[in-house]
Amino acid sequence: MQVHRTDVRPAEIWQDEDGVRVTTAVRTAWDVATLEPTAAAVALLDGMLRHGRQAADGLSVAALAAGFVRRSGQWGSRRANALLPLVDDRAMSPPESRVRVACHVAGLPHPVPQFRVYEDGVLLGQVDLAWPEAKLIVEYEGAYHFDGVQIDKDDARYDRLVQAGWQVVRLSSVDLRDLDAVVARIRTVLADAGVLT
Repeated sequence: MQVHRTDVRPAEIWQDEDGVRVTTAVRTAWDVATLEPTAAAVALLDGMLRHGRQAADGLSVAALAAGFVRRSGQWGSRRANALLPLVDDRAMSPPESRVRVACHVAGLPHPVPQFRVYEDGVLLGQVDLAWPEAKLIVEYEGAYHFDGVQIDKDDARYDRLVQAGWQVVRLSSVDLRDLDAVVARIRTVLADAGVLT
């Protein structure tokens, strides 16, 4: 366990319904951005933003950016501001965020999270990450996807996508242990599609 000490302004604290004092979402996001490793920070911020999109009083991209701007010049502000272009409230899971960050660090084009694939006006599916210009899809499959019924549904959906000319890279938790290999797979497909120069 690491302990960090810092000043917290009264406006950055509120009490929940049980009387527990906690920091505001913007302050918590600041601490995450300045203290956590990049991939973990982006995954946590993505989750906070996704939750914020679903809650009336939740964290928004605008509030996050404004909160970081107010802290310009403070310790960690460069690091926090460097994360802003990486966060995306469309990300649905930490593994998706980790893959996006790995691609960014490797200099690959940014994928589109939760991309909806259509063919002739028919929705073929919503996918985790896509590079539409290369017709490349990356899907992270957690344990849920290996359930007997779900795996059949996923296979049928992937078949439709492949028939429509898309390449699908399927990832599991084992793949995430070697993100360099994942990035290499993605880079190869993007290069073969002529997206990389």
